[in-house]
Amino acid sequence: MLETIKFQCYYCREQLTDATRTRDHIWPKSKGGKLYKMNKVYACRSCNRYKRDLTIEEWLEILTTLKPTKKNQKIWAKKETIIVILRLLIEYLKYNNHENTVKTSRRVS
Repeated sequence: MLETIKFQCYYCREQLTDATRTRDHIWPKSKGGKLYKMNKVYACRSCNRYKRDLTIEEWLEILTTLKPTKKNQKIWAKKETIIVILRLLIEYLKYNNHENTVKTSRRVS
């Protein structure tokens, strides 16, 4: 798994337990993501559920325009932390040339 801590959500850094820990594919399997170790991270249920089968670029785009509602309260509270992590992850993956993880060439700011 991508240098992730088993007891902390990769995206929001929330503490995880066996009950709240899930595995997320950075590049979704449904969009051609590989099943290799570098494409997986531990995530809390709310981040994994909200990200669904979005790429990290798609999720970042949604989060940057997200308006608070009752439905997205959990994600809204963690939004700024997640945005920073996603931007760092995108740059890391581009720098290290991880195929099928970051497929966009546009710069995310």
